[in-house]
Amino acid sequence: MRLLLLSLLGLLSGCYYDNEQDLYPPAPGGCDTVAVSYNTEIVPIMNSRCVSCHSGGFPAGGLALNTHALVSGNIANIIDRIKRNPDDVLLMPQGAKLDPCSIQKIEAWARQGAPNN
Repeated sequence: MRLLLLSLLGLLSGCYYDNEQDLYPPAPGGCDTVAVSYNTEIVPIMNSRCVSCHSGGFPAGGLALNTHALVSGNIANIIDRIKRNPDDVLLMPQGAKLDPCSIQKIEAWARQGAPNN
């Protein structure tokens, strides 16, 4: 009886509950890329760093990036350009590379299927 009680107690004390922070830790540097929203995260990046050149009647390189369809339809090209080395003339945006968190968010959004959310 005592052995049965000890075994049962051992089984119960071995239980634990997972929590969100343990299962889904934030990315290094505190950049949350678990569920990236186009409207909340991607649009502000595009507006602050891309659309000044890539919009209007004559967008740079013939590439406008001011709508979801245009951004999602060109996401592979965008990721290629934003991940280039700082000394590469094809790096976008020109002048200063995007911060690592912005790049991680764009990549995460693309992996999520580039939803219009």
